[in-house]
Amino acid sequence: MIKYYQETSPEVRLKKRNEFDMRLAGDYLYVEKHHIIPRFQDGRNDKDNLVIVLPEEHIVLHQVRYKAFDNRGDMLAVRFSLNGITGGAFGRENLASLLTKKVRSGYAWIKQNSSEFRRVHGWHTVDGVKRISESRKGTMPVKDLKTGVVIGSVSVNHPNVLDGRWVHCSKGRRMTNEELMNRPSMKGSYNHNYKDFATVEFLLNVLHMYVDDVVEENYFRLNKFDIVLK
Repeated sequence: MIKYYQETSPEVRLKKRNEFDMRLAGDYLYVEKHHIIPRFQDGRNDKDNLVIVLPEEHIVLHQVRYKAFDNRGDMLAVRFSLNGITGGAFGRENLASLLTKKVRSGYAWIKQNSSEFRRVHGWHTVDGVKRISESRKGTMPVKDLKTGVVIGSVSVNHPNVLDGRWVHCSKGRRMTNEELMNRPSMKGSYNHNYKDFATVEFLLNVLHMYVDDVVEENYFRLNKFDIVLK
């Protein structure tokens, strides 16, 4: 495939596939540079390592690579390319509409392979744990010692960590009684998980409307009520 792409122009390949493609009528054809040896495998930007491809060709190349080498970088490259097409960042060419079939099949391909992808490359695997460990090496989750506000993950050599102003999230002082009393309420609508529609009145109205569906032999069936609510 690479050899074919090197020896032909994107216009020629597009015309062979569909001579009526609207992109051929314009004065500009959007193309992308594909790294023969990917950048996630330390591929260089040298001319010998680049080939000019159309976006749908770029997707297929990484799909083929994923099938051949089972590398998570190719799965992510397919997703990145698809998101780029649907992002509408390519000027006058509306690629998302021109490549609707390809985009849909691409997302379907990701969905079909994502389960196996997570099983093989997920965080719970030896490789996944190693990646997480490498990415977090030299950092730690911290909070402000005085206020208790969580800052996030920072370098262990951050100036505020070194002078003691930020400490690990598991350390630091406890809140005073006064601070505990003045904490914002998490009841009712103040709770992040609060659903305004799920009031007693609402639930009773639903129960009355669908009583024949949720009551069986004079027993209230919670599982059927859950189905009605969904």
